Amino acid sequence: MQPLVRALKTMGALARANRGLTLQDLSAVVAAPIASVHRLLPTLEEEGFIVRSPSNRRYFIGPSAADIGLGATRRPALIGIAYRHLQELAQTAGHPVIVAEQYGGRAVCTLRLDPTGTRGAGVSSTVQVGEKLPWHASTSARTLLVDLDEQMVWRLLSGWRFHHFTERTPVSVEAVWGHLEEARKHGYGISYDEWEPGIWTLSAPVRDAAQRLVATISVAGPASEVGSSRTRARIRDLALDTAELIGADLGNSEACRQSGQAPLALRMSAARGGWQHADPQEAGVHADTA
Repeated sequence: MQPLVRALKTMGALARANRGLTLQDLSAVVAAPIASVHRLLPTLEEEGFIVRSPSNRRYFIGPSAADIGLGATRRPALIGIAYRHLQELAQTAGHPVIVAEQYGGRAVCTLRLDPTGTRGAGVSSTVQVGEKLPWHASTSARTLLVDLDEQMVWRLLSGWRFHHFTERTPVSVEAVWGHLEEARKHGYGISYDEWEPGIWTLSAPVRDAAQRLVATISVAGPASEVGSSRTRARIRDLALDTAELIGADLGNSEACRQSGQAPLALRMSAARGGWQHADPQEAGVHADTA
């Protein structure tokens, strides 16, 4: 086990050293005798995990280790992993489910699933796959930003065109920041009549194994069909449960631990003193359709 630990420490040290390290440097960093470190290096070099410069004889991180690093940061195939959970959410909630991910500095709809069977006559969300979502007006897009600090949000939205879609559209960075603060406080984002007229949307963040926010999943329905606090609370709990299940499938250890506990809806209800009914007087962005 000790040689393995030393090998990993060696690669870690080289990954952080832009100018490479000598054998003596590695011995000091790994806190092991020079002879012990020297025995590790030929195997690591042969397998491509480290390389040695023929000119200055310094060691550098190799392509095999770089591939592993890229694999850790590469975005997993979210849709394939999450599809069955999203399909179940659409059927159970009875309204369209929208997945948003960030590509090239824009929020993009990467999946839309509609429930099968007869739907009500109310207007439905028109968001389609491939559509770019407005940062300021779409809660599916906004909720992708909840981990950013205020300076980063200002930088992202600097020069952004705050199109006035409806009377309720937030049209300033300050207004968007207020929505994000509410989303952080509650753990999910909500919008009503801010982008699509008459549409109420709830968005839950999805986090991967590294706790990175990689997507949002949203349930969108017409106000005429989600008018009661009981219905909204049910949608909220379903969306949060689904986001947690997807996170567990992506390797999120926190979600994995929670998956062995009581259902999220019951845990949140107990933690918030009977939160099973959405508060129709929630402030700011969490104000409902009233």
